[in-house]
Amino acid sequence: MATFEVLLASDFTARSDRPTARAIQLAGAKDGKLIIAHVLEKNSGADEEAVADRLKADLPPGAEDAELIIR
Repeated sequence: MATFEVLLASDFTARSDRPTARAIQLAGAKDGKLIIAHVLEKNSGADEEAVADRLKADLPPGAEDAELIIR
């Protein structure tokens, strides 16, 4: 049986709060997995691991177990 997955593209600004809440709701209703994708600016020089840690700390309730993909 296939696992239900919800993929959310997010820039983690306040404008993404509603789509994030809806993705959490959908994943929870279907007992599925939430995957959040975030893209860094080209040549930002940001440390992906540090960015991931910071973003994970700011995830709203219900998204604690979400998979975070950063590119």
